[in-house]
Amino acid sequence: MMRPPRSLLAGLLGLAVSGATPAALAMTALVPASAYAQDDEYRRAVEEALGEFERGNFAESLALFRRAHAMRPSARTFRGLGKASYELRRYVDAVNYFAEALAAAENPLTAEQRAEVTDLLSRAQAFVGRYAITTEPDGASIAVDGNDAGAALVLDIGEHTITASAEGYATATRRITVAGGEDDHLTMRLASAEAEVVVEERIVERVRTDP
Repeated sequence: MMRPPRSLLAGLLGLAVSGATPAALAMTALVPASAYAQDDEYRRAVEEALGEFERGNFAESLALFRRAHAMRPSARTFRGLGKASYELRRYVDAVNYFAEALAAAENPLTAEQRAEVTDLLSRAQAFVGRYAITTEPDGASIAVDGNDAGAALVLDIGEHTITASAEGYATATRRITVAGGEDDHLTMRLASAEAEVVVEERIVERVRTDP
């Protein structure tokens, strides 16, 4: 799997090699200067998130970006969330965050940042699978790995269990392995629970009457 080199990651955060510290320079690119005086807690969360990112502590970075985003959501915080998720190989989350970063009007990305996020979005999309689910009968409930889902699935690479259930029908189960880049259609056919009971009763009756 191709991963961005550390020098590229530094560029993604807007770092420079001289002058102020990398975290401070990256923070300058992330929020406008006026934000510092307005919200010290937000500034600290962003600075700590960037510092954890540079140290390779991506889970901690993600948690801190979430904290900053909860206080002041913007294109820049979506960008930070997307980068941390990408490094954690949570590609579905990364795809969603990067798309939000490109669409958000609050504290919008610079042209350079938009180009960077667009590139990362394309990379992340190569590591997810997209599936359109059709059920027979229509309207069955879909779940993925035990969690409720819709008929349009975007899944991370790896193994997943898809189930379809409806009242009066036996649950249908399908296991898939996502390699990345899939764009497929799956049909989940549910057998009538009543029909299964009738078949079972007939088998029992035949066994009992055989000599």
